[in-house]
Amino acid sequence: MECPSHLTLQFSFEELAVERGSNQQPYIRILIFFNKKKGLSEAFFHEHWKSIHADLTMSFGNGTKNFSRYVQFHQDAEHRKLVSSLSQYNMQPLQYDGCAEFHAENAEQFLRFMADIHNSKELVGCGSRFTDVDDGMHVMVGYDNLIYGSHITTSGGCDGILPSDPRIEERLRLR
Repeated sequence: MECPSHLTLQFSFEELAVERGSNQQPYIRILIFFNKKKGLSEAFFHEHWKSIHADLTMSFGNGTKNFSRYVQFHQDAEHRKLVSSLSQYNMQPLQYDGCAEFHAENAEQFLRFMADIHNSKELVGCGSRFTDVDDGMHVMVGYDNLIYGSHITTSGGCDGILPSDPRIEERLRLR
């Protein structure tokens, strides 16, 4: 067996038990990882992305009808340094300057949005001026299985285990 506790663990949170289902949220999540264009400063890259490019993305055609959430995740040298000590646990920071996160009801909606973007000279032109198009972008697509925290209202779904859950305090007292 892959893990000895797979079927023997006494669960503190029964809703997490094996074969009890999951808390899969009703949207797909798309993560697009990329780096700044060579020769640009970090300051310019991050400022341009969170202002000019964000405004163009939000203003573009029917874009916001094809997704329910857009988040920019910014990583700079200072933040990479903060987690550099995690290498002792065999964890390495991803070498990306940014990650755009989108939630969509389904893949078709998001693919329509991406097709529209790539048919827009304004957005593609903007993106190619601040991102490293030679290195390309890397994409992950999947679903959220929400374990802890509240759902995202605009994306739907159900809460996970909430911070106010009395079982959390009980577990802390037992330790």
